[in-house]
Amino acid sequence: MTFRPSASICDVTKGLRRLYRGALATEPKEIAGTNGASSDMFVTQEMIEKSPKIVDGLIAAANEAEAFIQNPANFPEALKIAKTYFEFKMPKGDEVMEVSLKGAIPSYKAGVSRAALKQIAANMLEMKQIPAAFDTSKIVYDKAPQ
Repeated sequence: MTFRPSASICDVTKGLRRLYRGALATEPKEIAGTNGASSDMFVTQEMIEKSPKIVDGLIAAANEAEAFIQNPANFPEALKIAKTYFEFKMPKGDEVMEVSLKGAIPSYKAGVSRAALKQIAANMLEMKQIPAAFDTSKIVYDKAPQ
């Protein structure tokens, strides 16, 4: 198992064949069911209580960023921004960058799937990474986008 940009390198160079892509797979359900719970914005309960307007602003900014990146008309600008942070110093590196970004964009979402979070917790319990099941709704802000 590898992560981006491995699949993009395979696609562009035709050097290897990709067999499975978890982000697009529908099986096995234990893996496919985790898609949609990879948002990584964290705030403390204290921050929510003391600064709810800031938290609301963070959510609004995340939603705005999602709308921007999901709009195909903005891809050239998104690619230009990404290239200021990453460079693939290899043959066809620019093409690998473009294919990688195009492949990653569908997962750039502000929301968190509550069902996917439950699946992640169930997988962690099954693999004995946590000692007991827990209510995943207790770790997601009720106003967090879905």
